[in-house]
Amino acid sequence: MMELLFGSADQLKQYMNTLLENTTIEVEFVKADGSTRIMQATKNPAVIPAPKPVNTIADGTLEAVKAPTPRKQNPGVINVYDVENEGWHSITIEKIQKIRTQNMTFDVTIGNIEE
Repeated sequence: MMELLFGSADQLKQYMNTLLENTTIEVEFVKADGSTRIMQATKNPAVIPAPKPVNTIADGTLEAVKAPTPRKQNPGVINVYDVENEGWHSITIEKIQKIRTQNMTFDVTIGNIEE
């Protein structure tokens, strides 16, 4: 296993966005409740299903889906699509512990990088 060192959470977020745009990776992180979660995450448009254009109401009629309300961007989180649970989730950047690509597993460390 290798270690990836980042000088800041922003650097890790930029690196993750680059990976996620092109592929699905496994991300291990600590959830808000303190438990560890492993997620198959992506931002690859080829993997993310298109939003459904209509909802079916109980009586069988259809209604248009309302456009989602834009969220305020939080620089401390990264929004990813969870491939297994088929939905969008936010991960706190500083809580990421490991990244697994197809070939490698990396421990993630954020902090001062000594030269």
